[in-house]
Amino acid sequence: MPEEKINLKQFFDTIDEAAQKGIEQGINLTNARNERKKQIAIRIKEIRTANQMTQEELSEKININVLTYRGYENKKSEVPIEVLIRIADIFNVSMDYLTCRTDNKLGLYQTIDASKNNFEERLNKLEQTMKNLKNAVE
Repeated sequence: MPEEKINLKQFFDTIDEAAQKGIEQGINLTNARNERKKQIAIRIKEIRTANQMTQEELSEKININVLTYRGYENKKSEVPIEVLIRIADIFNVSMDYLTCRTDNKLGLYQTIDASKNNFEERLNKLEQTMKNLKNAVE
């Protein structure tokens, strides 16, 4: 069986490229995570103030220390999923809304359902109007 010669420079270049890609992906993930943390901080502050609630009141309702909560709004700490769930429940909004995946407070998928229901309601009204017109003509 013939031995293949390994080009060490090419081998190490390949390893270096792979390492660089891994570093870049890690940096991109870190940047995305930091950006999401900022967006969530803005969103939870907006919803809290829109509901005329203080940081103290909300932190008490979600059963966490007010300093911990302030860290979330000040973009110092990442909000744990359990806390986001509590906030979503208190303000009756979706996790999609809190995590800035949508501006619809009911969530990404509720919009589709609401549009479908609205369409069905309009169709039913139109059918009723057609029946009324038909009866009026007869």
